[in-house]
Amino acid sequence: RLWRRRSRAMYKLGVIGTGVQGRRYLHAISKIPGEATVVAVSNTRGKFENYICKEWVDLLYSGIHGLIVAADPAIHNKVLQACNFKEMPVLLEKPAGLYLGDVQKMEKYKIPILVDYTHLFHPQFQELKKLPSSITRIVALDYNIGPFRSYSSLYDYAPHELAMCLELCGLGDFQVIDQKATTGRSGGVLYRMELRLNGVEIQLLVGNGGLKRERKMVVFCKDGTQHLYDDTEYKPLERVVKHFLEMLGGKPCNVPIEMTLKIHNLLYRLGQNGTS
Repeated sequence: RLWRRRSRAMYKLGVIGTGVQGRRYLHAISKIPGEATVVAVSNTRGKFENYICKEWVDLLYSGIHGLIVAADPAIHNKVLQACNFKEMPVLLEKPAGLYLGDVQKMEKYKIPILVDYTHLFHPQFQELKKLPSSITRIVALDYNIGPFRSYSSLYDYAPHELAMCLELCGLGDFQVIDQKATTGRSGGVLYRMELRLNGVEIQLLVGNGGLKRERKMVVFCKDGTQHLYDDTEYKPLERVVKHFLEMLGGKPCNVPIEMTLKIHNLLYRLGQNGTS
């Protein structure tokens, strides 16, 4: 199968969507010379005319080894079904889907799927995983002015923080202690959540109702120490793409589908379907 290739030859990638996030993927790929090249894109704008496929499904027949999906999450389910049929590995931008039923189908697919929870690959976050003392509490915020989409901003913001909590505290089911949604002065929504995961207390403030960009996480440990995660200085998307290339070479995905299922189960229980 394609993802069992172990040759060091350059991998050919396709990209669905070249909006803001799609262009970030293209930039990240350009920073990995000799390992990957983009041969086809769809929904393109700007200077990629030589690579255009009119329909995203055409990318699967363009000689690529893997597909990066940075398009509207409403089409993710259709794309994954087609990729599973073509035995095509996928790097999928979050949110993985807008409906719990669509996300649950992912664990039945036979292809490797890497959902891009970018911050799991951040060197500073990797250091948090080495803390000698057990974690008792996590406080995190992640908000901005917008973006304003056709679906809940909770799906834009919460998956990153929830993925980091699952990575630090262990896979488990989130308990919802309290939740509240308020409209910010920007017109967006801020979501406050108090959760518990494997005995760890978690407080989150996320959404598109902020007045500026802000993302921080503080981890409190049993020994009284506090540890800050702040991503403003480093963007690890290149590491995400490199891991995807390793998956094309046969290495297992180190972001389990179970993590995505835990995240979307929580979003469903919070009463936020993707179209709200």
